[in-house]
Amino acid sequence: MLTFCLTRVCVCYYLFGDYMLYKVWECLKVRHSFFVIFMKYGNFYKVYGDDVFIVWKITGYRVINGDHIGFPLKSLNVVLKRLELLHVSYIVYDGCDDYLMVDDVNNCYINVLSEFKDLYLNEDRIKKIVEKFEFKVREDKEMLDYYEELWK
Repeated sequence: MLTFCLTRVCVCYYLFGDYMLYKVWECLKVRHSFFVIFMKYGNFYKVYGDDVFIVWKITGYRVINGDHIGFPLKSLNVVLKRLELLHVSYIVYDGCDDYLMVDDVNNCYINVLSEFKDLYLNEDRIKKIVEKFEFKVREDKEMLDYYEELWK
């Protein structure tokens, strides 16, 4: 099943771009659900799904549209070294049926994912609260004066 999927996608890869790349990622993820999967796309690698939370935390790269991260090819080795320190297994997909798989015997993918996903979601909540607070304070000078005095 996986081989058929990857071969079919390879033929269509440049015709449909990112959509087909995501489909390849889905095929790999079904078989290797506890791996971070990096997909080469031009001069970048992309990460999708829950893998985003792990890569976000170890690199600080911005999550795009809440569902993927992209970063330059030259950064891959640093990212992989950090995953190895965390004992997280990974796959680097470079094109038609060509990928590197590193399976750590002590794979901590689930634990690391759980911790980093919680951090991401909490940080997102904090950011939304701060944005609402800033909006309210800018509208109300008395509120601004109150908090300024309170935090002296």
